[in-house]
Amino acid sequence: NLIKTYFGTEYLADVHNSLNNADHLRYYVDKIQKEIHPQGCGILGVIYNYSRNINNFCEYVKHLEFFEDNHYMIICTTSEQLTEWTKCKNFQIDLSFKRVAREINEFEINYFNPEHNLSKLIFTFI
Repeated sequence: NLIKTYFGTEYLADVHNSLNNADHLRYYVDKIQKEIHPQGCGILGVIYNYSRNINNFCEYVKHLEFFEDNHYMIICTTSEQLTEWTKCKNFQIDLSFKRVAREINEFEINYFNPEHNLSKLIFTFI
């Protein structure tokens, strides 16, 4: 429990009574999110972070492309993941696994590393 880790209690209301009010808490969460992500977490936020390379964003977002039909593609990967990609003999695209949030559909390409007996993420496509 993240609350217990940071505050040593099970409930936010135990930290301060005002945190028991969901609307009050939502206000503070929204305020902090707007400070961290002024353009949001959707495509506008991606474009904003990419154009300004905030927190080395361009090191993770390798390709950002827009199409005439208003679709777009974003390829996200790290340099380490690309190095692993060159070593892999097989990979898997599991289209049944998707994260969908508003206008964004996301899927991943993974591969199995027999040396470590685990699957690793190679690319994230948005």
